[in-house]
Amino acid sequence: MKKRTIKILSLVLCAVMLLGTLSGCGGADEDSAGSTSFTWEIDTSDDAHWYTEYEDNPAVQYWLSREWDADGDGKGKKVTVDYITLPSGAEQDTMNTWLGTGEYPDIMSTTYCSQKAPQLYEEGVILDVTEYVEKYMPHYLQWAEKHPDYASRLTTNVNGERRYLGVYTLSDTVERPWGGFLYRRDWIVKYGTNPETGAAFTGAWDENGNWVDDVVFPSGGTDPIYISDWEWMLGIFDKALKEQNITDGYAMQMYYTGYFATGEIVSGFGDPPINYIGEDGKAHAGYESENFRAYLECVNKWYANGWIDKQFDERANDMFFMIDMGSVYAGKVGLWYGMVGSLGSSMDTSGGDTSNPTNGIVVAGAPQPINDVYGSDACKNIKPFAYYGDSLMFGPTVFTKKCEGKDLATLFTAMDYLFDPETGARLKSLGLTKEQVDEIDCQWYRDNGLADGAYTIETDENGNTRFVVNPVASSNQDGLESACKINKSLGLGMYGDRLYDEPACISHWISLWSMYNDFGCIGTEVSDQFTPEQQEKANMIFNNVLTYMARTVPRFVKGELDPANDADWEEYCKGIRELSPYEYNDFVDQVLGN
Repeated sequence: MKKRTIKILSLVLCAVMLLGTLSGCGGADEDSAGSTSFTWEIDTSDDAHWYTEYEDNPAVQYWLSREWDADGDGKGKKVTVDYITLPSGAEQDTMNTWLGTGEYPDIMSTTYCSQKAPQLYEEGVILDVTEYVEKYMPHYLQWAEKHPDYASRLTTNVNGERRYLGVYTLSDTVERPWGGFLYRRDWIVKYGTNPETGAAFTGAWDENGNWVDDVVFPSGGTDPIYISDWEWMLGIFDKALKEQNITDGYAMQMYYTGYFATGEIVSGFGDPPINYIGEDGKAHAGYESENFRAYLECVNKWYANGWIDKQFDERANDMFFMIDMGSVYAGKVGLWYGMVGSLGSSMDTSGGDTSNPTNGIVVAGAPQPINDVYGSDACKNIKPFAYYGDSLMFGPTVFTKKCEGKDLATLFTAMDYLFDPETGARLKSLGLTKEQVDEIDCQWYRDNGLADGAYTIETDENGNTRFVVNPVASSNQDGLESACKINKSLGLGMYGDRLYDEPACISHWISLWSMYNDFGCIGTEVSDQFTPEQQEKANMIFNNVLTYMARTVPRFVKGELDPANDADWEEYCKGIRELSPYEYNDFVDQVLGN
């Protein structure tokens, strides 16, 4: 764990804190144009080894060096900020102390608040900033126009009106995933054959570090897209284990609950056993759906075939992306959920020992599968729509009554810049260009090998813009890529058009993990708008449901209960109904105005 910057807000927060000269980069003192100053709480920083205070972040310095003419009258101002990070491990206690004493900053997130935006507004702690968002944040509003499924989540129902009680950090697309489904591509090559011709596969690493093979899956492509592809693949893994006499391995890893409560695999059957927002914009939950029953029939068969870890339900202490890692790294598992660092040849520790089962290991990434085998047609050919990943919305950032009387017009104009995909969003998401480094004479960038900027821009023959991340930043294992951009403040994250200095096969496999949009996620931007009574009830529902599912679903997987048996299925459904999981949907629909 990296050392974190810790800066505690004084209980006598009454003096205006002015940011002086730009340390680390050349900069100017406050000029006659004037400035408006704010205190701003941000999440605990992981960048303390790169700079002392978050104000020293070069991208932040560039942003704060600019003037903002909010009303177009030629009277621009700068914004100065004193950033405050909560002490690590005591975030919620500190936030509660602030709220109890009334000595909170001007701007803060609600991440560690026991009360969320609606309650904070009712108690007079935060402001309704609707007029400032609507007048001074056109780029923020443009995002809502481009993402209508999320638009209602930006506002809160206040006495029957939709109002802005904060500003969210947004994304243009799902951020580059850190993990997903992984599988032994080398086993496919070595033990599989072309499903059409029966010919053996071949594969090797080329001079550019790319894995190249002629693998074809039953669905006709080079990646496993459908459940039928997965079954073909699992059969090959079972063969590999037997050929290598691995008696303590297994073809596929399974989470101890028998399904992912975030939707992996199961949403590819449609209407999964989770609470989610459907394409109609309303809340749904498929705990009793024929889709989930089809999923259970699938994994029940896989277990009976010997493909699933026989001890999966005994691994409750393992995180879903670190299950039975000893077997995984020993080369005894064919398919599992893991992290990006395992892609490619990084797990091959054989040292050329052909007796080692990891010899020549090649790990590839796979998207969530689409069901094309089990259940009725209503359960088939449905693109997955829910998985564990970053939302398109984060936050919110709220503005306390300490801001009253301050120049919020200038502040909101400055913030909107960070949502402009042509300018400030690039600063937030990527960092400084070479031109910007030179403009503010940023020695910090130069000292860290980024004199040419954090990224460059390429345009293809069709006029599409691509951002090429500086390999000095992307290859640094100590967080340089994060430290050189505005990673702890609001704005628009731009993740859809990046190129990394890595083999094309790695980029391709990572892209498969976010192949489908996660439009079904019910994020904190929704649940944070529940009333205290709703939140208490929602927590109780989730705890009860997850406990019940973790106790019952593995029995279907292992064949102790039969998903095809109506009596077993009805008994399960009866138990679910007794826990009232659908009441949660009512809370969600109220927030969304349905």
